[in-house]
Amino acid sequence: MKSGSRVIPLLASIWIWAASGCSNSAPEMGTIAVTRAEYDSCGDAPRLAVEGSVQVESSAEDVSVAYAAPQGFNPAILILDVTVTRAASAVQQPQAKAFSYQLPLDAPIYTQVHVRYGDDSDIRDISQRDCSR
Repeated sequence: MKSGSRVIPLLASIWIWAASGCSNSAPEMGTIAVTRAEYDSCGDAPRLAVEGSVQVESSAEDVSVAYAAPQGFNPAILILDVTVTRAASAVQQPQAKAFSYQLPLDAPIYTQVHVRYGDDSDIRDISQRDCSR
């Protein structure tokens, strides 16, 4: 067998796997996803509601969301920071843990929300809740 005769098929397989998004692997710890960002002006207390999840090492970890200080240079983008409080003696069972954040607002002043955690972040356009339903 010639030296390197298996290199091309192996490289092609790696390239195809990477190009497909490496979908056979679990999400990495700290991966964050915003699933909902909308203005809700249907009730008595208008608010901006943001929901999402972050990949954590165990269900014993606490996830919190806070208004980032300082905010960025674009006043139309709300920046939120996610914090995960690690549990020292918890059994590791990786999972997505939900988070939510609500901000009382009389009028829509933000067009996007940028949620950050560690090296990962997610940006989502903010929609308006349909009050006719």
